[in-house]
Amino acid sequence: MALFTRLSTQWRVGPVGLIGLDYAALPVVMRMMAVPCGEWPALFDDLRTLEIETLRLSAAKQRGI
Repeated sequence: MALFTRLSTQWRVGPVGLIGLDYAALPVVMRMMAVPCGEWPALFDDLRTLEIETLRLSAAKQRGI
């Protein structure tokens, strides 16, 4: 969760809203947080889960659901 929070300013946005996280920032933030490289794959999977759910909720909000 801390990684997701730290990447909160790294959303790519298009004309219709959120597109996804800018993954180019991911290694920089993980190094800054001193995350061991062996943990990166699992954290990336967790991050993707949070990203997908955020995109789903954002799209639903735009549709007024």
